[in-house]
Amino acid sequence: MESALSDSVVVITSSVSVTDDLAPSIPTLSIGPNPFTSLTVIRYYILKSTKVQLIVYNLRGQKVRTLEADTKTAGEHVLAWEGCDDNAQPVSSGVYFLRLLADGKECYRQKLVLVK
Repeated sequence: MESALSDSVVVITSSVSVTDDLAPSIPTLSIGPNPFTSLTVIRYYILKSTKVQLIVYNLRGQKVRTLEADTKTAGEHVLAWEGCDDNAQPVSSGVYFLRLLADGKECYRQKLVLVK
């Protein structure tokens, strides 16, 4: 049985209302420079006070560095990663992942590239 192709396209849209209850789960995140050679600056913005975790992992999924693990007030927060692990030892060049969690829920996973 042959079927005819239709020229019509169905577009399904939906919207999500952002309320104050969701605000801690939807922070913004920017990283730069990326790739980086010695230091990258991480900026994130949260709409209300929440527990924030910023953790760097290697490609094997092993935790390399915890950059942030504290309750933060609403607003912009800025910190830097200098390419060292939790023991202040330099890590090798390569690809790393930064996870941003708000109240224990992952909000972002961003790739970082360290080039030495």
